[in-house]
Amino acid sequence: TGHYVHLFTEEKGLGVNIYESRGEHAGDYEYQSRKLQQREPLHITASGKAILASLDRPDVEKILDRHGLERYTENTITDESTLFEELDRIQNQGYAVNDEEEIVGFQAVAAPIQAKSGVVVGSISVAGPARFFGNQEFTEEIPKQVLNAANMIQVNINMSDVDY
Repeated sequence: TGHYVHLFTEEKGLGVNIYESRGEHAGDYEYQSRKLQQREPLHITASGKAILASLDRPDVEKILDRHGLERYTENTITDESTLFEELDRIQNQGYAVNDEEEIVGFQAVAAPIQAKSGVVVGSISVAGPARFFGNQEFTEEIPKQVLNAANMIQVNINMSDVDY
């Protein structure tokens, strides 16, 4: 895609970027470089919302009780019922979006990565400046690519001897 790609997982109710790749359109943002291995709220990122959507409601409620729904931008979801509506939508379509919810001017699309046990072990996302994501690219092309990448990772996990 030429944008940022993040491999992401959840730990103790927070998200962790465990791998990052920067494409030719990604730019060199210090913020993105600092995100690697740093903990962040799940509700502000597409990656985090993809993972939250895979959890049972009581598990999500525990995370929210512990970490809250802090506002990062005007688009950040800070209302619990709105978040649960968003998580239902994510479950139905199979991927999550971040429409400038963490950083103004930055968007992302993420899909969950599932182990053979059915547990979601992480997510993969593509992120970049909103000016590079046209409406059709953000709503159609990037989601297809992210879903395909998540499926390939899932297949590799399921063909391995590792069980989660």
